[in-house]
Amino acid sequence: MGRTLSALLISAATSAYPADRQPLVFNADSEGQPHSHAQIELWRPSGAGPFPAVVVLHGCGGVGAGSLGWAERLAGWGYLAAVVDSLRPRKLGDICATGWLLSSEVRAQDAFNAATYLRTLPEIDGDRVGLMGFSHGGSSAIAAALAEPGPDDSAARPFQAAVAFYPYCPTAIPTRFSTDLLIVIGQDDELNSADRCRYFVEENRDVRHAPTIKVYPGAAHAFDVPGLDTLSATGGRMRENPEAATASFEVTRRFLAERLKGR
Repeated sequence: MGRTLSALLISAATSAYPADRQPLVFNADSEGQPHSHAQIELWRPSGAGPFPAVVVLHGCGGVGAGSLGWAERLAGWGYLAAVVDSLRPRKLGDICATGWLLSSEVRAQDAFNAATYLRTLPEIDGDRVGLMGFSHGGSSAIAAALAEPGPDDSAARPFQAAVAFYPYCPTAIPTRFSTDLLIVIGQDDELNSADRCRYFVEENRDVRHAPTIKVYPGAAHAFDVPGLDTLSATGGRMRENPEAATASFEVTRRFLAERLKGR
């Protein structure tokens, strides 16, 4: 299967970055338990496995209540959730005003490398690995859904499902997807445009693995983060919307189950 344009962009982006911006590589020394601040935290479900797994990519502020809440939720649904810290290992702090410091393409490769490591673990069903990302991590999840793994790692494979919460959506260029993609966003998002994401989905409605979208009226950026009500570094409102959050949990649960548990 030939590599896509986005895979080539990942390769170009990773080769152009200095050593501390190269994709992360994962092994047993990188792994930690929940709340350990490890490079990759593993949140295990109850039972013996093998489990389906979901790689979780945090937003521009780093690992926090939103991504950790989702890890706990995913584990409760029967997935091993692997939270990748893309900032701390690179000695980066909050990049919400400096997102250019770390590209979505490099973080997409972080996700592919995390999945490759997870597939070495006996408790993981390597044929059932998905991806979730939030804001900056959501844009990275889209980049991963658009790409075949790369640069040339024979152990890497496309994800079986990808969910992008309130991402910055690409322009609607002709593209090929390697993964089923769900975009979840609030109509009142002041940081990333819901209409732009709608356009991206509409322009790609006839392709293989065509993306789908769920837009919640009245919901702002980061509407699923408990207790949140603040302004971003660029002045956009971020506020919890419990009704939209609850609805998004069920939409996501069904989307993942159909692709990671339905076989």
